[in-house]
Amino acid sequence: LEAAPIAEEPPVMTAVSDLQPGMVLARDLLSSDGVVLLATGHVLTAELIRRIELRQSRDGMSMLIPIKKRGKP
Repeated sequence: LEAAPIAEEPPVMTAVSDLQPGMVLARDLLSSDGVVLLATGHVLTAELIRRIELRQSRDGMSMLIPIKKRGKP
């Protein structure tokens, strides 16, 4: 018997201004030309958030970052 796949919860699409260290990417973060910037499961740090903010301001468009929902404690 095969176990039924566990349905993943959809990510929380989060504005760059709301990102906090410790948040986990739910999907690959891609550049506008499709290059993977950060892989799924990457834990955000203050430095990474700063870099994402810089990219957003350089690109001149708002980004929404797919973040995994936190599990219940």
